[in-house]
Amino acid sequence: MTAVSTVGEADLGELLPLMRGYADFYEVSPTDEALLELSRALIADARAQAVYDRIGGRREEWVDYSLDA
Repeated sequence: MTAVSTVGEADLGELLPLMRGYADFYEVSPTDEALLELSRALIADARAQAVYDRIGGRREEWVDYSLDA
């Protein structure tokens, strides 16, 4: 059985390879620090997480914008 839990600051080491794979899939090249910054922002702001979850198939546009900022 697979367990799903909320990601926290302590999980960033395990999250980074997943974020890198996501970025690679969408052919964007953010630095590791940019990916970690995005992850920290989503962890810190539950509202941002909700927006990220709701945009579904358009996620890559939001991530591209966020990583280019």
